[in-house]
Amino acid sequence: MTIYLFPGRDSLLKGMRWILFNSFPEQTDIASDILSSSIKGICFFDRYGYLSSANFFRSVSYVVKFLSYQQRVIQSSDDQPDFLLGHSLAEVNVPPAFDAISFDDVIQQLFFFG
Repeated sequence: MTIYLFPGRDSLLKGMRWILFNSFPEQTDIASDILSSSIKGICFFDRYGYLSSANFFRSVSYVVKFLSYQQRVIQSSDDQPDFLLGHSLAEVNVPPAFDAISFDDVIQQLFFFG
């Protein structure tokens, strides 16, 4: 049995997971369009302090965890998880992992409606 746990809020740090964005350009562009700012710039440099804004933080956290999961699925297609769990804020990552809601719908909900 394989279980995949999306980590909670404190798992997000400035400068994280740059390679993810290059591996998933379509999702990176979607997230940047919704946030009206480069998600790469927010994650790597955060010059404007966006990660201290709740709406940006929730949205960026979701995107990083979603792309990390997608990378894991692509790399280990033989070992798909039997269960998905999300700790705290990361619970929003579970439905899109099952294709129950779209990637961009979650970003919009987190960013605009918190």
